[in-house]
Amino acid sequence: MFPKKDKIKYEDKILENIKEKNNKTNKYIFKHRIKKRVKNSQVFTNVKNIEDSGLFNLKTGEVASLLEVKAVDLSLASKQEKTSFFYALKNLYKIPNINIKLYKLDEKINLNLNKVNIDNMIQKFNDNVNRKTLLEESKRLIEDLESNNFTISSKYYWVVIAKDVNVLERQLDEIKNITSNIIPKINIEIISNKLEIYKFLSNLYLTTNTLDQLMWSDLPDLVSPLNIVEKTNMLKLDDKEVQMLTIKNVPPFVDELFF
Repeated sequence: MFPKKDKIKYEDKILENIKEKNNKTNKYIFKHRIKKRVKNSQVFTNVKNIEDSGLFNLKTGEVASLLEVKAVDLSLASKQEKTSFFYALKNLYKIPNINIKLYKLDEKINLNLNKVNIDNMIQKFNDNVNRKTLLEESKRLIEDLESNNFTISSKYYWVVIAKDVNVLERQLDEIKNITSNIIPKINIEIISNKLEIYKFLSNLYLTTNTLDQLMWSDLPDLVSPLNIVEKTNMLKLDDKEVQMLTIKNVPPFVDELFF
């Protein structure tokens, strides 16, 4: 009933050799693609490197930090509560020499684990026709949601840029004080994990990279598109077309939620 230990060791050794061979092949292919990115990345990205602490060193000589901001729901707040919230939020822009950029980025929710669990359940209840049919329908529903891009979540970020580390740290302290005293409170987190930072930049620059590529490669080559084409009314980044819209004026009376 049980395989011999020698056979197990032999099979494990074969699997390791296959994995090692595949890794070498994948790395070679990816290195070839990385070389093609370099020319674009030197112009396209402003990031020189990222330290282990999560600090951005920019090509301008400045430094920056990435903050994830948890969304706040004001839909049930009263008019007075909304007014007070935005009045307190304006204090962010009173911080001396503040240079802050705000981003809302969408990313696809990974439901592969859910599908694997359903596959396991289908095998387990293979003899139960009703249960198996229900599980198969659940899996089809997930696949339909994915194919129609309904499995998307939004994340919100601030990037704070300063001329040096001391100024950046002071500004981050002031931001924490302001956001913690707002009602409802804005929860922020300084992102120090380099993998999370790489994922943010890849999303920002509209490039797609696997987890392995994010882990062992480095900026700026990683986040740069392979091909950038400037057209009269848009940028073409690989196969994606990008346009920028500008709000040139705002009416004198507009609801604060417009922003």
